Amino acid sequence: QTIGVDLSPKMAARSQAAARRLFPRVSANCQAADVRCLPYGDGQFDRVVCCYLFELLPDKDLPEALVELRRVLRPGGRLTAILIAQNKRSFNAMYRVCSRVLPAFWGRQLDGYIADLLPECGFEIDTDRHVQQFFYSSRIISAVCRGR
Repeated sequence: QTIGVDLSPKMAARSQAAARRLFPRVSANCQAADVRCLPYGDGQFDRVVCCYLFELLPDKDLPEALVELRRVLRPGGRLTAILIAQNKRSFNAMYRVCSRVLPAFWGRQLDGYIADLLPECGFEIDTDRHVQQFFYSSRIISAVCRGR
């Protein structure tokens, strides 16, 4: 079973409708929830994937979000985080301007910060790689949830 979460109820509903339309036989559900306080039991998930989520959270909330993700993962479960990791000067300059104008939409770059926080929050990084996507690169970090 696949469960999707988005802070925005409209985006969660849109994702739910798309999943049902595109994959009618798949057991998938998307709901609105805050990553800092997820409505799931301890150890309920084998895997969690976060795509460009951490860039949108305030710095002070990042440890809280990681601890919450660790809570809902079973020991040995896996967190995969996809982060913005562009290192072209022109892209980074444009991104900094956009993140100042619309911080809730653009967020900010912090790929190194998350990698440092993961071990502090109970994760062991086992894969860390960069991939090129069109005109920007992403960093994909996969970490195993250590036991409680």
